[in-house]
Amino acid sequence: TLYRHFASGFTSSSGKDILIKVITTNDAEIRSNIIQATNNQSNVMSYSLHAADDVQRDIEEVLRKEDIYYERRDHYYKNEGMPADRFITPLDLARAFLAIVYKNPAVAVGLKNKFMRNEASYNAVFCSDFPINKWSLLASVWLSSAQVFEQKFRKRFSGVDYSHQWLPLVSCIVMAKVLGTFRYTIKGIKGVDVKDIDSRIIEDVWDYFAPYVEEYKANSKNKLKNPRLIYDLVLKNAPLLSDYDGLDEINRRPLPKSFPQTSNPEFNANRLKFKITDSFLSTVHDRLPPQPWKPGVHRHIALALKVPPSCVHEAIEILIERGKVYDQKDGVVFKDGKAIMVDNSRCKLTLDEINAKL
Repeated sequence: TLYRHFASGFTSSSGKDILIKVITTNDAEIRSNIIQATNNQSNVMSYSLHAADDVQRDIEEVLRKEDIYYERRDHYYKNEGMPADRFITPLDLARAFLAIVYKNPAVAVGLKNKFMRNEASYNAVFCSDFPINKWSLLASVWLSSAQVFEQKFRKRFSGVDYSHQWLPLVSCIVMAKVLGTFRYTIKGIKGVDVKDIDSRIIEDVWDYFAPYVEEYKANSKNKLKNPRLIYDLVLKNAPLLSDYDGLDEINRRPLPKSFPQTSNPEFNANRLKFKITDSFLSTVHDRLPPQPWKPGVHRHIALALKVPPSCVHEAIEILIERGKVYDQKDGVVFKDGKAIMVDNSRCKLTLDEINAKL
């Protein structure tokens, strides 16, 4: 490899050739597929495999409005010199989602990047059902809780990053205190604004947790090393939470690791194995919007059907072959070798100009 060549002591590469393939396209879907294929060949963070997903781009845009920098691309904002205390990674945002929406901080605290390689788990967290504008709320609760820890507890509990162990439970309780119950739903979360997350509420929660954090530190080498065990201790002996109903809902909702079994065998995604049947093709066809399609349309349909995007992509290819829909490339729709429609937001040429070049 090129690395080994220079690592062996060579200071030049005279007489050496490097094969480079350049692909030029305005199609965002093609770019996303190239990025994902390249990342799968390299040793990259798991979340980088989904960095180009539409939902990840949308989340980044929403968070920017609150001056929160979403590191969907590893170290992108760090290299831009943005303030580190306003960074949040896809992993931490997923932890916030599980802690607040799923009300399962025990799962959140143990979540690893590799969960994003499991399509069922990834789609459960970064799902289309959750309002896109509420991701900033989850991020704000998480970052504000972390900031209070840094201000009030960092010096007191130096040496170990206790914020990692406690942030999921703190974030969950903060949302319950704002809504007055642990039996809140996504509908309840929709009614909460970022401005409703008062720092005094977060400080009250952290102040309450102080003795438990101390006990955790003192017993970190024995059975209380596992934060999930001390979560149970806190929740069973929590006078702070006695006025809020629904404690029994905490840590009960699991993170899916496979797609649900359905009564229709062609949708059986339990092991991500599909049979592309005529019925499935008809379902995909009915969900396709009018052409020209926007990039990533197959991913949106896949989320709605709870199936892998590759299955929808294959179904669309079959529909094109059968003449049920038209072939499309870079926003241009073709029929019998001629352009018949064009998405002017993606292609600046007119139909006549496109056909003149064919």
